[in-house]
Amino acid sequence: MHLFSFFQRKPQPLPFWEPTPTTSRMLGNRRFRTDLPYILPKDDVENSRLNYQHYAFKILLKSNHLAPIRVSHGDILDVGCGTAIWMLEMAREFPQARLVGLDTEFALPHGPVASNCRFIQGDIFRGLPFKEESFDYTHQRLMVLAVPRQRWPFVLSELVRVTRRDGWIELVEAGDNFSNSGPLMRNVLTWIRNILRPRGIDASAIGQIGTWLQGAGARNVQCYSVRCPLGKQGGHAGNLLSKDILACIAALRPHFINQLGLYPNVVDKTLAGLLYEWENYQTAEELFLAYGQK
Repeated sequence: MHLFSFFQRKPQPLPFWEPTPTTSRMLGNRRFRTDLPYILPKDDVENSRLNYQHYAFKILLKSNHLAPIRVSHGDILDVGCGTAIWMLEMAREFPQARLVGLDTEFALPHGPVASNCRFIQGDIFRGLPFKEESFDYTHQRLMVLAVPRQRWPFVLSELVRVTRRDGWIELVEAGDNFSNSGPLMRNVLTWIRNILRPRGIDASAIGQIGTWLQGAGARNVQCYSVRCPLGKQGGHAGNLLSKDILACIAALRPHFINQLGLYPNVVDKTLAGLLYEWENYQTAEELFLAYGQK
């Protein structure tokens, strides 16, 4: 696609999307959706975590995108946009581009939002509410705890479908791939897998994301993995990522107690010892990235 064609393209009107009623419940002092397989909360505390998680990833990856995109005047879609922090930074980087964020519910920042950003409520499991070849760059990040293993082919086929020919699809994921885990972390990972299993989610398989993307029809697929030591050994990114992972695990405390029947004092003692153990064992998390072309 020639770059000058971006200048000729007018913003498309957002489709009408009839959102389905949502259901949620409070577990402890955290709000969880009960109509989705997603296991993490939907509340202000979680939104704060998502924001500093973004900065950890940006430091690690040294950019908000890895695909060789040319979207200075193009259309960008962010699926599962969350707090929209990635979108807002991309809007500043590409002020003439048009960005659309989609999520099941929004946690948009207080204050003004860039004029080239628009948002639509939707559920990718129902299919993306856009015509084929609507976007030059389609981005999705950290949906590993939201998408059951059997739904990944459909999800990725939708990302490819709405991307224009020669456009790019980019995925950034992190599963349960930790090296040098100590006994506390191994216990936590077992607990998390036991929570995910009834939901059909397999975080250990996320390293195959590049193969899945290729199977969905993308070409020129490039795959990368990034190892990040947790805590001080990983520098600023390691400290942020440790804070992020610990908050994520703490958010699952109600599931550990209510779903798995663990004693609260066992969970709390485990959480209290994780930071020290990560430093002592030099634990690291592996991130997985893949991008491909339509």
